[in-house]
Amino acid sequence: MGGELRAGGNWRPLAPAGINVVTGITAPVPLTTPDGRYRQTAHATFDGQTLSLCRSEHELDRSGGDCARLVGTQRDFSRGLAGRVETERFVRGPLRCDLPLRSR
Repeated sequence: MGGELRAGGNWRPLAPAGINVVTGITAPVPLTTPDGRYRQTAHATFDGQTLSLCRSEHELDRSGGDCARLVGTQRDFSRGLAGRVETERFVRGPLRCDLPLRSR
């Protein structure tokens, strides 16, 4: 994840953030500006088709929550799916999601 974080009433650059999410489990995601002045812990889930990144954990369950979502098929995610996400009051910018390689 890259782009911008809404903090202190303004859009601020977001330091690149890596997200590791297991299907069905909510994961905390620390987001910060490059200078470290603004920090926020977001929450992410993945259900096999949608990666959701929300400002608060309770917004994950709300369809109208201020969340960034990247939607694709298993094939899309296995090839690496990239898109631009934009929320009204949380984050905006590029988001890329890859499924880990399966071992044989």
